[in-house]
Amino acid sequence: MCRTHDVIILVGDFNLPNINWSDFEAPNDDIHDVFLDFCVQRCLHRMVKECTRDNSCIDLVLVSDVFMVFNMNVQTPFSTSDYCMVDFELLLDQTGFDDGCPPMEYYYDYDKNPWNPRINGIHC
Repeated sequence: MCRTHDVIILVGDFNLPNINWSDFEAPNDDIHDVFLDFCVQRCLHRMVKECTRDNSCIDLVLVSDVFMVFNMNVQTPFSTSDYCMVDFELLLDQTGFDDGCPPMEYYYDYDKNPWNPRINGIHC
């Protein structure tokens, strides 16, 4: 994720209530500050602007492209939950999904390459 040029979407209950997203401040506790630094360094934008539990915004939608999220709403909790629901839509590019399958990704295992000197008993 750190070296990708693809769009990044992180969604979930991160349970980090002490991050001040407006001022980009967090307590120096090796959790809040590390996560905030991670988001800032990767240019991730916080899309949920309202409190989602008590007076904190711990349910996050973080994206690298703000134009892909629309109709973002924080709604009342479901049933007996004390967490608000976050409802949103994503604008996704359908390129490469014509047959309903995601595009193939290839990973090369150079250690199994027949030209690898270690496999063929060749010592350099």
